Amino acid sequence: MTYYPDLSPYQYTVVDQPMVNVGWLEPGEYFPRGPVPVHLVDALLKLGTRPRNRLRGFHFCGFCSHYRGTGEIHVVSASGIRYAAPMLIIHYIFAHRYRPPAEFIDAVLMPVKAIA
Repeated sequence: MTYYPDLSPYQYTVVDQPMVNVGWLEPGEYFPRGPVPVHLVDALLKLGTRPRNRLRGFHFCGFCSHYRGTGEIHVVSASGIRYAAPMLIIHYIFAHRYRPPAEFIDAVLMPVKAIA
């Protein structure tokens, strides 16, 4: 998988409104670690039932190679900022203690508004 810094412009596909990246991690690149709100993973799992940009293959976790994912989770904040995260973000949080940016966490935890 490719590394993108958190909150950098999303450029994978043409989108009608700008998006930013969250959770595109790779070994050798810094990422914040720490506790996350207790319901974050559950909310991401719900959003993950409708993955975006699914691929025919899988992305494997570069840190442990034991987990694979495909597709993306897209969410929009109350202020209209759109976020794109790999499905592997759930694994990164759970297994590697990744802590996404606070504004992404807030967007995920507000009443679920997945990008339609």
